[in-house]
Amino acid sequence: MLDEDPQSDTGISLSVAKFYTLVAIALVLIVGAWAGGYQIGYGDGKDEMAQYLPDQPVVSPQGSSNATPESSQPTAANRNTTSEPTTQPQTNRQPTTPPQTGNQARSASDLMTPNGFRTDDPRSPGMNYLALATLPTEQAADAISFMSANGVTVIGVPVLDSRGNSANNPSRYSLYSLGLAIPGNRWSAMSNQRLEHQQMIANLGARWQRERRGGSDFSQTNWEKYEP
Repeated sequence: MLDEDPQSDTGISLSVAKFYTLVAIALVLIVGAWAGGYQIGYGDGKDEMAQYLPDQPVVSPQGSSNATPESSQPTAANRNTTSEPTTQPQTNRQPTTPPQTGNQARSASDLMTPNGFRTDDPRSPGMNYLALATLPTEQAADAISFMSANGVTVIGVPVLDSRGNSANNPSRYSLYSLGLAIPGNRWSAMSNQRLEHQQMIANLGARWQRERRGGSDFSQTNWEKYEP
């Protein structure tokens, strides 16, 4: 009859559902057996290879808080370098120091020089020296210091009051350059040197007036013979 299950030759009848169930169970067993064999083989192979490999050093990750890189530790050379302050470059020009013009124990006839006051006159009798200007005490001291810093020695001769007032503190000084001394018999022969020296003094005087608010630019100079 068509509604009856077909009979097998062995006498065992299986429904379709049971057949597929058995197939699924068989596949699961096969996959499980393969996976188990793979894990066992992998572990045995790893243990066998481990005996041929040397021990590897333990390396801490760079981000670990316990690790301190060697480069971060300051060396003696670095400490010496960073502890020294940066030096500033030096200039050749030295600061000018005006001669002391305070209430010093000195005579009214003392001359003002770049190194202070002195009693003797450094000029040689009979020689001609360039007279720059006559200035108040403070201006004269600053001019002498400025000219000395620029390579020209200038002295200040006190202008004495004929009435004898303020004998110990003259109020004005006449400035003379010691940079060039001309003998009377060499006046014409040294005309070029005279003009060059006058021009140099005028250039420095213009700088002094511009940079230090000097009282003169030393452009109106003249030569005077020193006769004590």
